[in-house]
Amino acid sequence: EVRKRVKGILSVICSMVLFAAVGIGEAAGATYYSSPSGSGTTCSSTNPCSLTTGLGKLAAGNTLLLKNGTYYGGITVGVSGTSTSPVTIKAENDGGAIVDGQGTARPLYMTGKHYVNVEGIVFRNSSADVIDVSGGSSYINLRRLSAYNSGVGNYHLFLIYNSNHVLVEDCVASQTQGSNKAGRYCFVSFTG
Repeated sequence: EVRKRVKGILSVICSMVLFAAVGIGEAAGATYYSSPSGSGTTCSSTNPCSLTTGLGKLAAGNTLLLKNGTYYGGITVGVSGTSTSPVTIKAENDGGAIVDGQGTARPLYMTGKHYVNVEGIVFRNSSADVIDVSGGSSYINLRRLSAYNSGVGNYHLFLIYNSNHVLVEDCVASQTQGSNKAGRYCFVSFTG
């Protein structure tokens, strides 16, 4: 009888230790949703908000999911995550969310940000670099992204400048030829 109780208690303790160990790592934060026509304030799946509102809600550990469609303007990452609570911005369905700078904005820009994940989004038609990670940013993960059509001049599709620990994984870049589409490089990384 005592053996059974001890065995049961040890089983419970082992389970608690296992659950605690699994819980160590990335902290779970809030998940918000944006859509091209979103006007909600809660940024929920059923009441998505605009991209600007969704970006404003981000804090360490939070995720912003972009519903399918085209978002005009750009994403400027304004917050950093931490090693255990990164900030994540991603398409709800890979390739379904498109951020179009319309030649007047940078589709993805972050400077001096840390522990940020960006996943599954198409970025296009920039006024400068299409995807710009600079200013001492670190621990940035760019996964399954597409970049098209930088601004005219010495601009690039993926620019990683003066930043460290930046992973570019399973990404694609393409530039339309012509006098109005004169980006310099598809992928460039320097000073970092």
